[in-house]
Amino acid sequence: MMGKTQKIFNILSILVIVSMMAAPVLAQPLPASSTGIDAEVSPSSIPTNPAADAPADLLLPPAEQPNGNGKLQLEQVKADVDAGEAIYFVQLEAPSAVMYKGHVKGYTPRLSGKEAEAGMRDAFGKFNAKSSAAVDYMNYLKGVQKAFIAGMNQRLGRNVDVTYTFQASLNGFSAKMTAAEAAKVAKMDGVKYVNKGLDYHLDTDHGPEWLGAPGIWNGTATGGLPGTKGEGVIVGVIDTGIDPWNPSFLDVGGDGYDHTNPWGAGTYVGVCDSGDPSYDPTFPCNDKLIGAWGYSSVNGG
Repeated sequence: MMGKTQKIFNILSILVIVSMMAAPVLAQPLPASSTGIDAEVSPSSIPTNPAADAPADLLLPPAEQPNGNGKLQLEQVKADVDAGEAIYFVQLEAPSAVMYKGHVKGYTPRLSGKEAEAGMRDAFGKFNAKSSAAVDYMNYLKGVQKAFIAGMNQRLGRNVDVTYTFQASLNGFSAKMTAAEAAKVAKMDGVKYVNKGLDYHLDTDHGPEWLGAPGIWNGTATGGLPGTKGEGVIVGVIDTGIDPWNPSFLDVGGDGYDHTNPWGAGTYVGVCDSGDPSYDPTFPCNDKLIGAWGYSSVNGG
């Protein structure tokens, strides 16, 4: 970017703005050899639809393109579709542990259906993934998924790279496959829908308005006090990475506002401090991003 070698740190960063972090959903990487799953499910119990030889269609979520039986509707499009592999999310029909309401076909809990559902929650009704009822059901889902994946591999004629499996909030898995393969998987029995993994760039276009920030900036909502854009406020953020060239961390952003370093121009900490042992001249700080630290436990320092 801008002729420079971009370096992104896994760091604790000190900013003069508030940053937002996203928490991942519970997921389990699929081990090279899946063992320890007690479920009487075989690949032969996961039938496939022989009419699954479809072209590389664009796969859409059921909310956008549902068909009569609730499974994925494949929409033919004229746009070119990348013939290479991509990450696809496959949701199976059985409910996830969070959505379990009892009476799932093929699953016999140690307790009755309703008792098993109640056993997955604490006294406040909050889902408890560590409860014996939840663990039992999620182990059952692992078995169903293992069998489905075996049947999927047979259907596609190869062993697909399954990257994660999900049981708590979603019953399904993510895998690397082509669009044509994903179209075949979408037509297999037991599939609720297939979504292609997409990258979304999160912007703060609406956030400031929702928070009422403009009124703070221009002084109309400060109770007679001068407006402020947070100058002098230092915020420390623990995050998985900071890109110092991202527009969100530049001294002068797209709105033209020029920040002021509360410690004085050129005064930084961490990897931006030339007197610090962790100093890294390839990581530029500025009046908005005034310091950063990397930790060996996450990125080798």
